[in-house]
Amino acid sequence: MIWILSWNFQVTASTVQPFFFFNLTVKDGLSSNMTNSIVQDQYGFMWIGTQEGLCRHDGYKMLYFQSGADPNSLSSNNMSALLLDGDQLWIGTWDGLNVMDVQSFENKRLDTGKARVIRTIYKDDAGHIWVGTSEGILIFEKGTSSYHQITTANSGLSHNMIRSFHQTPDGDIWIGTYDGLNRYRKGVITSYDLKGDYKPLLQNNLICTIVPSFGDQDSVLWVGTETGLVRFNVNSLDYSLYNSTNTSFSNEVIKTIYTPNDSLLILGTDFGLNIYNRTTGSNDIYYHDPLIDNTIVSNVIWEIFEDRQNRLWLITSNGVSIVDHSVPLYQFHEAYFFNDHPRIGNQVRDILIASDQTVWLATIHGVVHHDRESGTTRMFSSTSKPRHRILLDNVYSLQEDHLGRIWMGTAGGMNVWDEKRQKMYAITAHPQNGLTSNYISHFYLEEDGTVWLTAWKVAFLRVVVTQMIPWISNLYV
Repeated sequence: MIWILSWNFQVTASTVQPFFFFNLTVKDGLSSNMTNSIVQDQYGFMWIGTQEGLCRHDGYKMLYFQSGADPNSLSSNNMSALLLDGDQLWIGTWDGLNVMDVQSFENKRLDTGKARVIRTIYKDDAGHIWVGTSEGILIFEKGTSSYHQITTANSGLSHNMIRSFHQTPDGDIWIGTYDGLNRYRKGVITSYDLKGDYKPLLQNNLICTIVPSFGDQDSVLWVGTETGLVRFNVNSLDYSLYNSTNTSFSNEVIKTIYTPNDSLLILGTDFGLNIYNRTTGSNDIYYHDPLIDNTIVSNVIWEIFEDRQNRLWLITSNGVSIVDHSVPLYQFHEAYFFNDHPRIGNQVRDILIASDQTVWLATIHGVVHHDRESGTTRMFSSTSKPRHRILLDNVYSLQEDHLGRIWMGTAGGMNVWDEKRQKMYAITAHPQNGLTSNYISHFYLEEDGTVWLTAWKVAFLRVVVTQMIPWISNLYV
């Protein structure tokens, strides 16, 4: 049962509000659910790389770009990396490199020699484009299609499979490879192992992503690896490991990192989304739930991208999840109906905020009463203890009268709950009280305390309420 929904979540230094995701899949126009990369151009369009071509999303519909016999089409449908350089969109695929003009859509296939598998693309401060491939690094000079190549054969590069780049303020380029972190400084490459003796059966040290620390800590990098998270100091070269031995991460393969503030790290892994508070050491995990549409669309998260509207786009192996992390207009709350252990869902028919600010929910499985201040929840159903028992679980409407009592309209009559007396009253159709139908659909309260209701085959009924028992002094059409 989802009872109050939100399109937002908020990340602060100490708290994380619950997530509510809007998901894009092939049902919404993606050419494939297998997504891998994303950018936003200066005109606001989102470009999404998938396994079946490139999509441009305008917020409503998709425009598709795919490979074909035309030499000006994309070199492959299987995207791998995207980078925007002004109006030039660099497009890496598993079979070639392309550059497309985002206004004219003119595409050019670039010659990369034997380096056909593109894994990552990065622009440095000088405007040069660094392309990570399975055959080393291709560095394209600014504004040209010519490049020079760096490999293990002509440098100290630790491995030719390149997965990530990041440039620090001192001008160094840090390079993540299949086996180790590398520093490029004035043409010289030095490699660093960030795994040490951890999991010795893994012979390599895969570096998936490299991001700077939030704020002014220029010397600190956060590095996502196949064996956990690493905090790396580029000056001292010291590093700290965060893995299953000292954290509660859902998975050690850290594919992508987003830093919203100086305390929290949002980690996309091979199995789940993690919100890690490095100050307190706490970790919140979010998984895909097939029973709820607004959970993350997949547990495999490849990339986290923030657009200019402060929304996060999560690129996954089963579509794209979008969430707004600005100050929320609403908060998300969820509750479920359980039958023994299975969670079988619910429907909310009516919501009442009582005078004491507690929340009452009319559902197909009874009435839920939630006290937001204490965090406690009570259930009123046909199987509850006699004091809390109602006529029928199928509840359509709720109303508080001027004496603070809660009226519940069901498909089997009315119940009235008196909180002060802790007593439940039941009213069903009977010639003596004037109620001609048990199917109660709506209530309305007048200023003088009169309760109006609508029922099946009856337009309106007027109930005159008194404080003394019997509560219903007069009921008539």
